[in-house]
Amino acid sequence: MAKSKSKKRHKPSDDYDLYDLGGVLKKLVAKKGITQTDFAKKCDLTEASASKLFNNKRQPNFSTIIKILEGLNIKFEELYKW
Repeated sequence: MAKSKSKKRHKPSDDYDLYDLGGVLKKLVAKKGITQTDFAKKCDLTEASASKLFNNKRQPNFSTIIKILEGLNIKFEELYKW
């Protein structure tokens, strides 16, 4: 019986490095003196979603970005510094 080769699914993000949003979130949360759980509550996110953002496993959609900005009371420029 032959083993089937599993193909790794190509994602557009494989072609370039994504912005380190997780690193920025970790710094902002530390600066505010709150936990990741507090962050999730303030931003109306599940803890699982917050964890994925912190670990760069997920990029936020527009509505999630708005929740983060409002929940942390920050400006867009503080979240995305190019």
